[in-house]
Amino acid sequence: MFEGNYGLFNQLLGTDIVWLADSSTVWICLLIVSTWKGIPYATLMFLAGLQGIPGDLYEAAYVDGAGPFRRFWHITLPLLSPVIMVTALTSMVATWTKFETIWTMTSGGPGYTTSILPVYIYMKAFRSFEMGVGSAVAVVAMLVMTIFHYYLSKSSTGNIQKGCDDMTKKRKPVANLFFYIGLAIVMFIILFPMIWLVLCTFKPNEEIFLPRSCTFSPFNPTIDSYIYAFNDQNKLLLYLGNSLFTAALTAIITMFFAATGGYAIGRKNLLGHQRDYRILNDRPDVPRPCDHDSLVQNGQRHAYSEH
Repeated sequence: MFEGNYGLFNQLLGTDIVWLADSSTVWICLLIVSTWKGIPYATLMFLAGLQGIPGDLYEAAYVDGAGPFRRFWHITLPLLSPVIMVTALTSMVATWTKFETIWTMTSGGPGYTTSILPVYIYMKAFRSFEMGVGSAVAVVAMLVMTIFHYYLSKSSTGNIQKGCDDMTKKRKPVANLFFYIGLAIVMFIILFPMIWLVLCTFKPNEEIFLPRSCTFSPFNPTIDSYIYAFNDQNKLLLYLGNSLFTAALTAIITMFFAATGGYAIGRKNLLGHQRDYRILNDRPDVPRPCDHDSLVQNGQRHAYSEH
């Protein structure tokens, strides 16, 4: 689609722009692809969140005289905040680690325009075989994303802690002991690659490639990998800025289109669930729904006839 000679965009627009080789257009192409890949998941998230809001709240607010904006601001937005947080976080993480898209389309070019941290890690670790530097940059990227995740999910920490406390209170002391032992084993298995990555940052490159020296701790700890990584000549800040720019802008655009798309689908029933429901309703083994008011009226009528 973005090919300079035979691409679809040049065919439709009648231009001869080399989209992926021009620094003024390459970001537009990458944002289009990243947003296109993230919109379906985010749309389903917003659709599920909107359908989970009780309609009674809107009816009560309408009776109290609240307009559309006040209903959105005081009902929709607060109840959608967990969905917004999860969608923003997943979109940021997915774009933050979007190595294959950028490497396939631009390989980090033109120049360093689209070079992000995963591209820099790959170039250092698997092209230059500087495993220590690549591991150091990966640790920096992990720390940045961890800090962002902490501040983004800080509002829900209390609910998570309360749920964990409720789970542990329901168990007996012996059951709690086995629970924490199992949890520690699982967490160690999950975190072991990260621990190994951090330890590799303190190993010299010669020690990492030393034959038959698979040691857990470094022989001669050094911080040369971090010093080299933060050297201005290696443009680490440029890669970090490109990563933050891509992740933030992609998340904003994705959530905008996903929110409008989820609202449109939920409003206009574009998924065809009404048709599917009518098909199911014709089957004899599927119970048909009954209106609550009609049930009450029928019950009262039945009770009156008995008297």
